[in-house]
Amino acid sequence: MTQQSERDLRNLLSQAQKALAAGRLPEAEEQLARAGKIAPKLPYRLYLLGLLRHQQRRHGDALTHFREAMPHLQSDPIALFNYATVLVCRFRTEVQRPCGMRF
Repeated sequence: MTQQSERDLRNLLSQAQKALAAGRLPEAEEQLARAGKIAPKLPYRLYLLGLLRHQQRRHGDALTHFREAMPHLQSDPIALFNYATVLVCRFRTEVQRPCGMRF
């Protein structure tokens, strides 16, 4: 990876993170897709993609991305918390409601 592509990647990830924080999901998705052309398996990109999918209520896809990223981010307590949040959301939408369970 060249220095220019590293700068581009950092810029794209920063823009995606800001767009996610502001709730501009289409913009975040576009920036992450562009970053994926440079480094498709970068753990932080996968983590941000997991957060995006969670915001889109696509919890299964979010978990897939988190699982790929977590071995590299397991010392980050915020990443672990977000991963657990998506697990709970998936449980609530795919197990709890169809079975009529209440917690």
